Amino acid sequence: VIQAESRSILSGVLAANRLTNYRIQELEKKVEKHNTMVERTFRLEEMMKVANNRLCDLERHEEQEWKQR
Repeated sequence: VIQAESRSILSGVLAANRLTNYRIQELEKKVEKHNTMVERTFRLEEMMKVANNRLCDLERHEEQEWKQR
């Protein structure tokens, strides 16, 4: 009887361990997706800064041309 209970407890612990490992793996996948999105957002923000700076430069240049006319 004790041996049967021990096996039962052990199989329960192993099942819980497998479930925990599965859930950790799924969370790791979600974290990786999130991190990828954060990296892409950062790159897009940097690209927007460059584009905005170029636009400001063009606007300033156009303004100077209008003043010279």
